[in-house]
Amino acid sequence: MKNLIEMHAEEFAKKILDGERDFKNVGLRGEDFGKFIEDMNKYLIEHREELLKEPIDMGGADLLLANLSGIYLPRAKMEKADLWGANLYRAILRGTELMGADLRMANLFRADFEGATLREADLSGANLYRSVFEGADLRDANFENTILYGDNLKKANLMSANLYKAILRGADLGMANLRKAILRRADLSGANLYRADFEGADIEDANFENTILDGDNL
Repeated sequence: MKNLIEMHAEEFAKKILDGERDFKNVGLRGEDFGKFIEDMNKYLIEHREELLKEPIDMGGADLLLANLSGIYLPRAKMEKADLWGANLYRAILRGTELMGADLRMANLFRADFEGATLREADLSGANLYRSVFEGADLRDANFENTILYGDNLKKANLMSANLYKAILRGADLGMANLRKAILRRADLSGANLYRADFEGADIEDANFENTILDGDNL
């Protein structure tokens, strides 16, 4: 079992504002960042060019049930972070590394994961309503029973992803890679599947009512 570096939200925010970047295995379980988000985001936006060279590293962090609503953490390193049940409403996580992260039951409503890496991440039961995953690496990710209603999954790589019973109504999957994905009993009604690749996908009992299928590979 890994040794966590326990910390409170206030201490974490102060370290961010002091320019610290290394938060590997930080323990922030259940912490509420609500009153610190504005100052943190202002600082991080002002220093975004520096963050491209030296991103914030929260690999292995324990953020279970933490409130990170509206946080700005593009290109952060959060591999294998525990975000079970965390609140990431409207979080900006573009290009963030979340490979193998636990996002089960998390609130990811309108979160932005454009270009992020969520390979092998577990998002089962999460609320992903109106989230953005354009160009994201979602290979082998678990989306079982997730709400992806109206999501932007354009050009996303969902190869071998588990989308069993996922709700993808009205989602944009244009040019997405769904090869070998599990889509059994998934609801894709009204989705844009233009030029999406379903080669080898399991689409048994999936709902394709009123979808845009022009140029797709089924």
